[in-house]
Amino acid sequence: MLECKQSQPTVRDVQQLRAYMRHVQREVRRRPRGILVHGGARTLRAEVLNAVSGKPRIEVVQYKLDVDFAPCR
Repeated sequence: MLECKQSQPTVRDVQQLRAYMRHVQREVRRRPRGILVHGGARTLRAEVLNAVSGKPRIEVVQYKLDVDFAPCR
């Protein structure tokens, strides 16, 4: 399962992903892997770190998007 957020993840975001994971597990009878991708700061708040370390564990990945414009020749 992959959940994408534009800003810093919250405990509620982690709970939402886990709910999706439970639903998928009931449907396919296999535990899905949870990945939370976000565009916030690299350092997570303590309560979010605690939430993602619970069972099942969720991996958190930060994305950074750089856009550059240059004239064409």
